[in-house]
Amino acid sequence: QQIKDTVEKVFSECRKKRASNKEIAKVFRQVFSKTENKHMRFISCKNGVCVINVDTSSWLYHLNFKKEQIKEVINKKLGGGEGIQVVEEIRFRIGEV
Repeated sequence: QQIKDTVEKVFSECRKKRASNKEIAKVFRQVFSKTENKHMRFISCKNGVCVINVDTSSWLYHLNFKKEQIKEVINKKLGGGEGIQVVEEIRFRIGEV
């Protein structure tokens, strides 16, 4: 049983490292509503930290409240197993959309 758990963890880590920015951006677009997508743009995800530009401080405030929920949904869609997170942190910032 321990070997099985170890192998599953190794494969999960491999999946984590293979999630490209393109794949992650696609999932972000699916997770957010049409309205939210109009006010934000996925910039990048490196070492588990994703950066998202938003167009106003009010959207920055709104999305920061949903950050943990968003992270959970995105990790589930990207196939992160129990204890494995493809996206460890989301940073919203005001910038060009």
